[in-house]
Amino acid sequence: MRLVSLVALLLISTPVLAAANVDKALQKLGPEERARQACVIKGIEQLRRDKRIGRPDFLSPGISKPAAFNGSVVTAPAGAVRASHRWYAVSFTCSVTPDQMKALTFAYQIGAEIPKAQWADLGLWE
Repeated sequence: MRLVSLVALLLISTPVLAAANVDKALQKLGPEERARQACVIKGIEQLRRDKRIGRPDFLSPGISKPAAFNGSVVTAPAGAVRASHRWYAVSFTCSVTPDQMKALTFAYQIGAEIPKAQWADLGLWE
């Protein structure tokens, strides 16, 4: 999961060079994980426009509860976003294309900063 998320970050920073590689990586995933990663890509793009938390560089769709996928919608009630070396709770709902290759919509809510003392228990890192 982290590998594809890293590829997602490359897509955002160098879209022309990385788009084909991201598509190849997504095609290797099963539909559920492909949908999650498509939402991570869209989510990072949108969250970077939100000035409340700095510049996010990683989005995890499920830290204490996995994101759910129903065929066209990913619902992540307990995710986290990393920005400026801090983690924040985030929840989101994201719709994807029928092939799960692209996210169509991404609606989110940013929660409180997650205390550093909880990072290890939640699988988060610096």
